Order: sequence, then structure tokens, then C-alpha cells
Amino acid sequence: MKNSYNLSLILIFLLVSLNENIIAQNLGYDKSKVIIAKRALNAKPNWYGEPDSLLFTIGRENFLIHENGNLFWGEKSNNSVFLLSEEDPGLFIDRAYYHKQGDTLFLFVEESNMDEGMGGIIKINLEKKKIEWRVYGFGFNMGYPYIIGSVAYVTSIGGVGKLNLITGKFIFKYNDLYDSSKYSFNYFDTIAFKGNFTYFISKNMSNNQETVKIDTVIVNELTKQITIIKK
Repeated sequence: MKNSYNLSLILIFLLVSLNENIIAQNLGYDKSKVIIAKRALNAKPNWYGEPDSLLFTIGRENFLIHENGNLFWGEKSNNSVFLLSEEDPGLFIDRAYYHKQGDTLFLFVEESNMDEGMGGIIKINLEKKKIEWRVYGFGFNMGYPYIIGSVAYVTSIGGVGKLNLITGKFIFKYNDLYDSSKYSFNYFDTIAFKGNFTYFISKNMSNNQETVKIDTVIVNELTKQITIIKK
């Protein structure tokens, strides 16, 4: 516990600017091994909360997530899969992060009906035009996924997790971390690593939006135990 607390103090000192390079250098991990998934862009420049298409490009290949839930890519019209978890005319994908490994595309999506949202991960075989698996279990406010090899670290409001990208199974997942009295863990800004510990870091804005505090969820990768530090 003392070791975790000391490391969290170092982290809080570094995270005033939330500089990824400084964090990696001072915590002693190889940032080059960490891939941060990229976010798809909205087709409408002034988008806010309404159904809209999402666009992204990998290499020379263009991808489009239509507001009806279909993913299209390349030049062939039959290059498509349906992404939404259910057929619902009021449901759309309002946020998506992407990561490609060979012919496999991983999408980290947030589905919404304008009132509620949930986060999920979808593994797509682009060559076969087939979804291999999809997994849900997170809320809205999905943060940037961090990918190391065959695992992905994912976050949402009040939730952190580590997912095996081969099997689609969570190695660990913790929900219900959101603290409504302090607005703590509404969104996670950064993920960092030190030895056997993984740090999920969140900027906690006070009610008057003037005071910023850094709150941290620390997961011991060996024991799967968590430590929560709030400032």
C-alpha cells in the first residue's frame, strides 16, 4: 500500500500537464510499446449529440460508420457490417476509436439514444466481412483505449478494464467507480504503467469548475486488487 501511495504522489506531480512522454519517462515504461487508439471524426464539423456519420482513414483505406449503424470501407459496396448491438431506430454510435492489426479492425464504440449511452468493443474481420465478437459492459464517456500487444485497457464513466483482444474476455473490469458527490471518475484522461501497477487517471473538476484535482484508480496486475486515491 505504501509503495502504491508513493507512486501515486509522483504521478500526481507529473500529471499537472498530463504529458504522456514525461509520464512514461519518469515511471520507467517504454511508451513505444503502447498504442493509443485513434478517434473517428464526425462528418458534421459542428456536431453535438445528434446522430451523425463518423469517418476515419487507415493507410489509404477510408472507413465510414453511418448513423444507421453500418460500417463501410474501401471501394466495394459489399464491404460492410452492422455495428449496433440491436436494431433500434433511435440508437446510433456517437463516438468510436479504432485500431487495426492486419486484416482485423477493433472498434471501441459508444452507443447512444440521446438519453443514455453504453460502451462496447467490436472485433471485425475485414477480409471475411464478419464480426468475430462484440463485448459490452461499460457506460458512456469512453476514453482513449491503450493497447499493448494483444490486450486493451479501456475506460468509461466510473469504469476501467483490461480486455484480451484475442478472446474478447475481460482480464479485469471494475464498474461503479463514479462518485456523484465529488464528480470523481466521470472521465479518464490518461493510463500509465509502473511495474505491476496500472494507473487510470482522471481530472476531477469541482462544482465551480475552477479547481482541478487528479484522482487515480490503481490496479495491481498480479492480484487484481484496486486502490483508489482521491485528492
